[in-house]
Amino acid sequence: RAADAVVDDGFNSGDTAELTLEEEESATPTPETTGQIILKAADGTQTSYSTLAEAVAAAPVNIGKDGEVTQILVTGTVEISETVVIDQNKNISIAAAADGTTIKRAAGFLGDMFKVKDESTSFQFGTGKDGETVLSLTVTGALDQGDATGSIISVEGGYFGLSDGVTLTGNRTSAPGAAICNSGGSIGLAGGTITGNQSEGIVNEAAEITGGAIYSLGEIRVSGAVIVKDNKDDGLNDNSIVLGGD
Repeated sequence: RAADAVVDDGFNSGDTAELTLEEEESATPTPETTGQIILKAADGTQTSYSTLAEAVAAAPVNIGKDGEVTQILVTGTVEISETVVIDQNKNISIAAAADGTTIKRAAGFLGDMFKVKDESTSFQFGTGKDGETVLSLTVTGALDQGDATGSIISVEGGYFGLSDGVTLTGNRTSAPGAAICNSGGSIGLAGGTITGNQSEGIVNEAAEITGGAIYSLGEIRVSGAVIVKDNKDDGLNDNSIVLGGD
């Protein structure tokens, strides 16, 4: 399987990388995954991890958004039971290496699923491909019971990008920006779908405008075909994207 890390978003983020997921004879699933999580190093070495947090922690630091992308390839279903923090000016892309890949919120985990920090840190959900076929990656914040308190992606600094084949969905939360909450960085939407998310957070007493899909105090650049639909800000209004808090 190959993963295409290109995000044409105007921020000059990312790079092109064709990656092959090697078969492992003893890929034993852990409670967090029924698939594989593989980090591809710059020298071509592939290392398997049991959680996304471990794979991200192992990525090289001080790369910056203009540096070489560290690819993490995912197959099957992967659960997140703690916030995956991308910081230290890393440049990371997570992509599907098989069609139908899912990253999901574990039962009982309510916080932000991914958090981007530091000025030059770059994180994106890249496009996975099998030849010319785009592989689907679904990132869902859905819980069987109750609401979350965090977003799927929280951007406190740096950059977050979304690409073709990726869907952010299912997060019902008390936080502003059910799919993406950008409080201090930038967002590039080069493709993908944001759907079925709901924010019931109250930003201030004067206005309950929270962005069922995205709440952003920073810049958003859009290119390609991006689908944003059926997201609600309080269960009633189709308030999908809120810019500048207004």
